[in-house]
Amino acid sequence: MVLAKTKDILDEARKGKYGIGMFITFNLSFIAPIIQAAEEESSPVIVGATPGIAESVAGESYYGILRVAAEKAKVPVSVHLDHGRTLEQIMTCVKNGWTSVMYDAANKPLRENIRLTKQVAKICHAAGLEIEGELGEMPVVKDQSHIEFPKEMMTKPEEAEVFVKETGVDILAVSVGQIHHFPVMENGVHPIRRVAKLDFERLNKIREAVGDVFLCTHAGSHVPFESLKKAVSLGVVKVNIGTALSSIWTDALRKAIMENPDEVFAQKVVDPAEKALKEEVTSYIRVLGSSGKA
Repeated sequence: MVLAKTKDILDEARKGKYGIGMFITFNLSFIAPIIQAAEEESSPVIVGATPGIAESVAGESYYGILRVAAEKAKVPVSVHLDHGRTLEQIMTCVKNGWTSVMYDAANKPLRENIRLTKQVAKICHAAGLEIEGELGEMPVVKDQSHIEFPKEMMTKPEEAEVFVKETGVDILAVSVGQIHHFPVMENGVHPIRRVAKLDFERLNKIREAVGDVFLCTHAGSHVPFESLKKAVSLGVVKVNIGTALSSIWTDALRKAIMENPDEVFAQKVVDPAEKALKEEVTSYIRVLGSSGKA
């Protein structure tokens, strides 16, 4: 297939009332399992990377590798930059034929976030890319038994309305209770606990305030599956998944190495990691309801 546009994938998701996973590729070994899971589920999918991942794994070549893999997929696949923070990073995506980018100025004051995001949006739209902006922040939680989420960190509906009108973004990433957490090892694995409590009333108000702009939730790894389903029913169409994938992959790789100490062929120990990753992606595709939608 040809490379899909993120907007087209999200348009169909909104019409069909299902969600689309944006799965982070932490290295080259992540690309095939994510796309294979989407193909086996006949699901559209968005594959992505942060600038840091791309630059550390293969430099600018990473952008081309990911685009070509998406082009060869049997289902609609678009490629997305997560947490771009400089114009240089955005332009690298433009040059390499990516379909959408996130420009992250969420840590700036509102007016500064609007000013910067608006500038980047003009460039992206001129180049034919969709742009995602973000309002609000998510705390990094160390103790998941006691989660405190300051309300001031969440996206305010009235600010979201102003932000989308003035910036012209296509996608808005919102903070409505998601958390970042980096699990520690327990009994040989890094368990993902889905304990984030989403503020659905706030999410609904944001949906009403921003009109036709696509809504996105980051940090989907720690959100209970039923909450993800409800978020989709309230208008979220793009759900970012990262930590769960990396944890699953590294745990499976570590186990394979420990169980096969004499194995010297790299792919033999990477295979179990890729299998575990594909199964995790499949789970999210089914939860979001995009199976059979390609």
